Amino acid sequence: MKKILVLSSFPAPYRVDVFKGLSKYYKLDVFFAAMSDQDRDNEYFINKDIFPYYVLTTHEDYIVFQKHLRNLQSYTLVLAYGWYLPHALKVEEKCIKYKIPYYINCDGAFLPSPVTLKDRIKALVKKRYISHAKKCLASGQYAAEYFKHYGASEENIVFHNFSSLHECDIEKTVVNEQSKALIRRELGLFESKKTVLSIGQFIPRKGFDILLDVWGQFDYSYQLVIIGGGAEQEKYKEIIRGRKYKNVHLLGYKSRNIIFKYYQASDVFVLPTREDIWGLVINEAMAHGLPVISTANCIAACELIQNKINGYVIPGDDPEALSSVLTNIWQENLKEIGTNNINKIKTYTIENVINQHLSVFQSDFDF
Repeated sequence: MKKILVLSSFPAPYRVDVFKGLSKYYKLDVFFAAMSDQDRDNEYFINKDIFPYYVLTTHEDYIVFQKHLRNLQSYTLVLAYGWYLPHALKVEEKCIKYKIPYYINCDGAFLPSPVTLKDRIKALVKKRYISHAKKCLASGQYAAEYFKHYGASEENIVFHNFSSLHECDIEKTVVNEQSKALIRRELGLFESKKTVLSIGQFIPRKGFDILLDVWGQFDYSYQLVIIGGGAEQEKYKEIIRGRKYKNVHLLGYKSRNIIFKYYQASDVFVLPTREDIWGLVINEAMAHGLPVISTANCIAACELIQNKINGYVIPGDDPEALSSVLTNIWQENLKEIGTNNINKIKTYTIENVINQHLSVFQSDFDF
């Protein structure tokens, strides 16, 4: 069986699912830089009992990594998802030296404007490792432009439909009002209120403070649900108390199956982010037939949302724009918008990501 060395940042479920799929065809040695991400709940991550991997923060696993690095030429391919991390750059440098093919991945990126000497040095480093990659796996046009900016040739860029969804996670039709009411009751929400949902880590970057600021214009025929948990939770609670909101549900971390129930219970999804290099909650909201409102600072929204067709993309950090769109969207045919989203997101599945990887592997290596 052909061997692939895999490098990634942390064991997020959607990433592990791709590696599990590939491991049915190839021998994978998977190394994560860390066991978790700073702002995410620890319950989010996949443990080693479900899928075997190494974590470089442990001494034992780092020793194993050094051993594999010495035997790098035994691998047919290096698959570097966290290609920019220090240990990955070390591997890629050796790949260049010994002409071992490596692929790199980009979930999404905004092109920076180098200002300082440090920025320019970083740009040179990126150009070295991007231009030498055999293939650059891009989630969409933003990722492709990023790769090209740093020296990737057009023919070396391969697109894949980045997602956290399996085929079975995508609704067949928009959930009807009667079903929504029943699910709201189950979740402890008001059954008959128009429901706005937002999901993400409670950190400044996600922009939930903006959403809470504009929520005062909505009366008690509406309810807002914000799910995530994190460092800003007390700040948001203070805003809710100060504004005397009685129609806001601020909830901590929820498991995936519960999160999906909240999508099913909602009418509109909002992500008022100040920056997201993708934003997988956009995919998930679309898969549940929700109209999506997000910002031009969210690459998933820029790639997937067309104004008035399946939602709205508004400027970031713009309360007036958010207020206007969130007020007016209720006059539109939400079921039609939701149906458009279900149809658009159908190809954005983990199964397709795996198949797209397999296709390019077979094309390059005939294996």
